[in-house]
Amino acid sequence: VQAENTPQNTAKPQDKMPLPPDVLEVTSQEYQQNYCFDKKDPNRCSSIKLVRLQVANLAWLSAFLDKEIEWDSSKDETQVLENLKKSTLNGGSEENAYTVEIETQLSFLGRAGNLAVFQKEHYLYYELAAHGMNSIYISVLDLKTGKKVPLEQILVSPQSMTALEKKQHEVFI
Repeated sequence: VQAENTPQNTAKPQDKMPLPPDVLEVTSQEYQQNYCFDKKDPNRCSSIKLVRLQVANLAWLSAFLDKEIEWDSSKDETQVLENLKKSTLNGGSEENAYTVEIETQLSFLGRAGNLAVFQKEHYLYYELAAHGMNSIYISVLDLKTGKKVPLEQILVSPQSMTALEKKQHEVFI
């Protein structure tokens, strides 16, 4: 598990942030595509799955979440297939292509006051690899400022940070 904790303002400096609503109206949209490039072998297909979140009553938050998954809201869902083709062909021809499985999923984990927590899970598997690569990113956003909240501001003391770092070493190293 990796925590992204770099503060980032998603609003333009001249814009005033609207007051956050009492309830976030979060919906998800799922896009799935397969791209088969080897006409001789129908099993040689790549796949991509993307779960995108939209917040109906907070437009800046929807834009922030789109940016997190590199979604261009000016395009339609065909961009998912185009991204898959680019990943599969890796800039080459179909003769040198390899299959790839890509999954990116956003989840709304919850809210406490003005803080909203989102999770981005990304999985990537290339043909013939020993295993896929999975990563998880957690973003805590302040709904009043439009900024990511650093981990240091969430933990209540330096001792908490030290205990967390010790636990990370135990689990991941």
